[in-house]
Order: sequence, then C-alpha cells, then structure tokens
Amino acid sequence: MYKQDRTNDISEYKMNYINFILSNMKAFTNLLKKNPAIWDSILLILRIWFGYVMIKNGFVFFKIVSSGEERKIIEDWFGGKLHFPLPVFMACLAKGSEVFGGLFVLLGLFTRVSALFVFITMLVATLVANTGIGWDVYGTITLSFAFFALLFIYWGGGKFALDRMIWRRENPV
Repeated sequence: MYKQDRTNDISEYKMNYINFILSNMKAFTNLLKKNPAIWDSILLILRIWFGYVMIKNGFVFFKIVSSGEERKIIEDWFGGKLHFPLPVFMACLAKGSEVFGGLFVLLGLFTRVSALFVFITMLVATLVANTGIGWDVYGTITLSFAFFALLFIYWGGGKFALDRMIWRRENPV
C-alpha cells in the first residue's frame, strides 16, 4: 500500500513539474514574439560565448601547425588510438573548424555555414573520441557544443550579426 501511494505522489509531482515548465515555456515564447530584440540579444550573447569557447578550444591548431612535438602527440592519438587516416591532417581540419568556425560564429559572418562545420566536428568528436571512459565529461561537452551549433544553423546569427548588416536580409546563409 505504501509503495503505491509513494508512486502516485511521484507521478503527481512529475506532472506538476511538467505543467510548470510548459506554462513557463509558453510565457517565454510569447515574450519573444512580442519583443524579438530580446531573442536577438540572446543570440548575440550565445554567439559571443560559443565563438570564444570554440576559438579557445581549437587554438591548439596553431601548435599543431608549428610544433613537431605537438604533431607527434596528434599522430599517436588520432592515428594510433583513434585510427584516423592522415591523423595530422584530420586534427588540423577539426581544430581549424573550431578556431575559424568559432571566429565566424562570434562575428556572425557566414554563421550557418560556420556552425555546420563546428556541428560536424563536434558530432564526430562525440561519437569517435569522447564516448566510453570520458563520456561523463568530454562526451557531454562536445555533444552540448553540437547542439549549440544546431541552434545557429537553424536561427542564424540574429539581428546583430555581420551577415545581417552586410547582406541586409532577414535570414542570410
């Protein structure tokens, strides 16, 4: 009897929580519809944060290009452990898409295309390099970055992006 009562309490709690979330989502959506500048400001803040993090994480690209020691580490990891063909080239592609994709997303220039490159990189990193032992930390981080990139693929850079200023279109590619 106690177990059944406890289950009903939990189910009722879950339903109240879901209703609370849904009602607040509706209120937030209505607020954004009435004030699109709020959403554009949110996109700007997210673009700056995401771009900065991608540039910071991908900055090792310049070490790979300039340091023989770093290339050896990459060959051992990408080639030996992950079994990528052309490991240094693949690492340069991945880290280059993080640095330059992050820079372009930060600026709001070619936002959707840049975010697509970052999305593919983060998806591959999640599925190939960050599953298994490191999934708790690294896999969830790269998967989160992939979802953020999807946000920019769908919405673009927003009103305060260079895309919008240069091409003066509502939804530039």
